[in-house]
Amino acid sequence: MNLADKKNIFLYFILLAGLILAKLYHREASNLDLGWILYPTVWLVTFFSGVVFELSAEGGFVDTSQMLIIDKSCSGMNFMLICICVLSFTYLPRLPWKPAYFCIFLGLSYGFTVLVNACRIIQAIWLREKFENQLPFKPEVIHEMQGILVYVFFLILFFLISRYIFNHSILRSHEKIV
Repeated sequence: MNLADKKNIFLYFILLAGLILAKLYHREASNLDLGWILYPTVWLVTFFSGVVFELSAEGGFVDTSQMLIIDKSCSGMNFMLICICVLSFTYLPRLPWKPAYFCIFLGLSYGFTVLVNACRIIQAIWLREKFENQLPFKPEVIHEMQGILVYVFFLILFFLISRYIFNHSILRSHEKIV
């Protein structure tokens, strides 16, 4: 086993430990604890949709006029962790070891997650307004299907954008990602 393989095993171990800790944190966190990801998402949703949410400690962010709730299940934590994994498993083994790269991956994943969640929630509001009681499925099923489609689409987009950026900037002096 060469030094590069040992470095990768160490990085994967740290990544796995971080993922486990993040999942445990998310499981036990309240809506207020997840404010770091919910507040910016709600702000974007309000800015672009005009729907105003009020903070309710036990219920998350609530719009009583339309009966909308943005809570910890809408935080996008799982999506963010998947984005971190996509970047880490794709690029960390090919880069020289620098903690700054992992910090960049965290920042990119967080920012992208907030944007994607805002898009998903705005789209869900729009779907509800336009097609309420017109679709053959229950609203919960529509919401889940819409979430899956949005997350898969944006996850593929995230990978393609990251591949382009890394191939044309950070990895210029290293091997290209195919």
